[in-house]
Amino acid sequence: VGKGFSGVETPLFEKEVAIDVVPPTPTSPSPSSHVIPSSPPHQPPCPPQPQDAESSSLLFQRVLDTCSALALRVAGLEYDKAAQQL
Repeated sequence: VGKGFSGVETPLFEKEVAIDVVPPTPTSPSPSSHVIPSSPPHQPPCPPQPQDAESSSLLFQRVLDTCSALALRVAGLEYDKAAQQL
C-alpha cells in the first residue's frame, strides 16, 4: 500500500482488506509520576578498522567488476539484436 505519483493511495492487491487501526487515547500522566528518561552516554563513532576498510574496498571493487561485466554483456546483446534485425 502506498501513494503513487498522483498522491492517491493504491492498494497492493486488487481486493485488499482494510483493517481499521484505532490509535490509543492519550492519558495525561499523574503529577506525582514524573520520570525523566536517561539518555545513553554519548560515544563518538569508531573509525573503521583496517580490515573493515580493506574488505569494503574489496567488496566495492567486486561490485564495480560485476557492473562492468554486465554493461559489456548488455552492449553485446544490443549488438546481437541490431544484427538480427538487419
